[in-house]
Amino acid sequence: IAGGSGMAPIKAVLEQALADGVERDVSYFFGARRREDLYCLDDMDRLTKSWHGRFDFIPVLSGEPDDSDWPGTRGFVSEHMAEVLGDRIGDFHVYMCGPPPMIDSAEKIVRQAGVDEAHIHFDKFFDRSHTQQRG
Repeated sequence: IAGGSGMAPIKAVLEQALADGVERDVSYFFGARRREDLYCLDDMDRLTKSWHGRFDFIPVLSGEPDDSDWPGTRGFVSEHMAEVLGDRIGDFHVYMCGPPPMIDSAEKIVRQAGVDEAHIHFDKFFDRSHTQQRG
């Protein structure tokens, strides 16, 4: 699960796993606000085609205008993740990188679904406003 610039670290993990020959099904949810915020789509296509096992890349847009022709999923990544994976969430290893609200929401869902603590990994992105609030 990634949002915004959280794509880069998750993409790196996936590329290394592919190079290492990992054979595990992947559902990669990527949250962005609008279609123009999506990037690395060619890289995701290559991973999908090269992956050893099933690889689903699922972009989810939270702020795409209602009148756009976007054929994909709209809303928040964590809500869509729960909808797509259903009862299977508890069987996953979860890697997350992105803004704190997205990570907090997804973490709550995967914990409630029974994902083992040792199988939850995340990195929250904080901006300057978070640093100023703490100082």
